[in-house]
Amino acid sequence: MLLISFGTRPEWIKIKPVVDAIEGRIPFKILFTGQHTSLVEEYLDDAFIVNQIDGQLAEAADSETSTDQLQIIKDHFKWILLNDFYKNECSAEQITNMESYLPANYTDGYEDLPENY
Repeated sequence: MLLISFGTRPEWIKIKPVVDAIEGRIPFKILFTGQHTSLVEEYLDDAFIVNQIDGQLAEAADSETSTDQLQIIKDHFKWILLNDFYKNECSAEQITNMESYLPANYTDGYEDLPENY
């Protein structure tokens, strides 16, 4: 699975040919960080996930979501919350909802890059 992340119109214009080339050949998800929503909306179609977090929160709350899929979603929540770049793009409500699916000590063992890296 490939995660393609972008947040601005220029990034989307650069990455769109890559998405077109791999679509149907390599499984991928789009993570739109939402920095310039109004400038990007016209370039996105319904096939792409604009607000992946809300969709994953709904899927996690669905009682029919498999245990394996729920674990994948939880791992994604943890990854987002442990990376300030992505966490800063989330609303307080999204952060609270994601954290509700994780153990209280989910940050244990996480080592960020050194400040002077």
